[in-house]
Amino acid sequence: MKKFCISLMICSIFFSCQQSPNSKNQRTFNTEPKVDTSYIAIIPYHEKNEARKATNLTSTDLVDIDSILVDFSKDYNSHISKSLSNSEDKKNYLINLRDYKRQYTPTKNINGEKEVIVYCMCDVSNVDWKHESKIVRDGGKCYFTLTINLTTKKYNIYMNGGA
Repeated sequence: MKKFCISLMICSIFFSCQQSPNSKNQRTFNTEPKVDTSYIAIIPYHEKNEARKATNLTSTDLVDIDSILVDFSKDYNSHISKSLSNSEDKKNYLINLRDYKRQYTPTKNINGEKEVIVYCMCDVSNVDWKHESKIVRDGGKCYFTLTINLTTKKYNIYMNGGA
């Protein structure tokens, strides 16, 4: 009888330690992609233009934008490295995305494809970059704009001229 009681106690302890599926300690896994939003701002599209309409971005769109920007910077830097021989010149022209704040303006083009206008800037002084657009005509590599088509995963680049 003593062995039976001990076995019953062990089974009781074992089963009482098991968590139920509805337990507060149950782990959940977030499958949403993570994007660091400390360096981006989403600026809504307000212009009246028949070729574009305002839209929203999803977390997946943000990951796609980041990936396309990385591809762009690698391609751009590779091209610049091949065309410049002086390492000091390269430093003045190569793009390191960590140096830029970014404003994303999501739109749908005339074909209904989602596009985002990405304005990258390395100098955000004198502007509330999270809420206001900063328009700069020159500034070299410090300011550039990409229009990324999230449907086709292609982009167009506009680099500002040197000051």
